[in-house]
Amino acid sequence: MKRITLMLAACGVLAAGVMTVAADAHTRPHHHTKVSHAIVVGVITAAPTSAEPDQFTATARVAGHGKSKAALTSVTITANGSTKFDINGSRSATVSGIAVGQHFIAKFAGSKTDTLAELVATPALAVRAHTPKEFYGFVGKVTATDATSTPETVTVDVKRSTPKGFFTGTVTFEVKSLKKIVDGDVISGGIVAAPGTSAATIEAEPIAVFRGRGHDRRLHRHHHARHTA
Repeated sequence: MKRITLMLAACGVLAAGVMTVAADAHTRPHHHTKVSHAIVVGVITAAPTSAEPDQFTATARVAGHGKSKAALTSVTITANGSTKFDINGSRSATVSGIAVGQHFIAKFAGSKTDTLAELVATPALAVRAHTPKEFYGFVGKVTATDATSTPETVTVDVKRSTPKGFFTGTVTFEVKSLKKIVDGDVISGGIVAAPGTSAATIEAEPIAVFRGRGHDRRLHRHHHARHTA
């Protein structure tokens, strides 16, 4: 009888211990490991090569409060199989889509207090890059029109252009529509294209033109607002 009583007592102590451990585990707060990230921004100066297909060179700085005036430093940024790319809006892009002149934002494991060199010592977690665009515009007096050609064309004695001096003298532009434009009208027009595009290429691209001055400036302001928002 005494042996049975001792066994029951032992079982009671064991059960109480199990309940205590379970309750303690239930009430103990869970600590999740928080992964911190840091952002690096800049401009790509050298694209991946066949010798180094998973890395590119850029002038960059660490983004963050109080760092907007930090000098850009030349660094090498590395990618690996886990790096996610978004290039010119394509989320299926790969590192091969990286090109000179693109502006980029890259995410790295780390914190804002890490130096640029410390962050780029490990592969980027994600890279978003885009090719910047530039506005090309003009104002001038129409000297000739051709509504029979495809596309229609207008010849203009250019008085002002953006960038300054980009279009000079008498220039023939392909246009989307002449509308009511006739010889002697003062017109303005423009187009957004990649930096470094030649004047000849712009002239051969159908552009929108408007009667009157100032439309090139309004187009420029619209383009600037859209790309700096």
